[in-house]
Amino acid sequence: PQESNTTVLTPQISGPWEPLFIPEKYGFYINDHTVYQDAEGNWRLVGITSLTNGDFNEEKYFAVGVSESFPPEGLMQEGEPIANFDELAWAPHVIQEGKTYHMFWSPHKLHQMSSGDGIIWENHLVTMSAPFHKFFRDPMVIKVAENQWLLYTTAKGKYYSRVDIYQSFNLVEWQYIRSGLTNGWGSERN
Repeated sequence: PQESNTTVLTPQISGPWEPLFIPEKYGFYINDHTVYQDAEGNWRLVGITSLTNGDFNEEKYFAVGVSESFPPEGLMQEGEPIANFDELAWAPHVIQEGKTYHMFWSPHKLHQMSSGDGIIWENHLVTMSAPFHKFFRDPMVIKVAENQWLLYTTAKGKYYSRVDIYQSFNLVEWQYIRSGLTNGWGSERN
């Protein structure tokens, strides 16, 4: 066997548990979320919330936490909410391509907005209204080559949960590739 020079990085907890952001004005909790640095150098945490005790049917916008450093010294400050289009808004994911930020979210279809600074979001689109499999949720986009991105998303096949892969060459049109992970009997409890 040939020896590899690949470095394996192992996540480590570097200190005690500390809260990052607790919304108070626009929500009472944070569920699935994304963290990124905006064009002004501030850190932003954008996540699912509502003014309920976790009623997922009321999760129709994202709470925003902002801080100059990450992790923040103290709690992130609450900013204005994002993506309030009076329909479910779950699992935001932000990437930066050139000078443009792209935010993707679900469920059941792929929503997208863009921003020149990662602060003010506009151009709401539903870029995939009928995904290949039902229960399409929790998108994550990664660039794999020049002008090529992969979208990983949870889904459900005939009986079990799965992770599906789509590809795009422009971040707007998405083509289903295949399942990247399938589960079998007993996996629904994992």
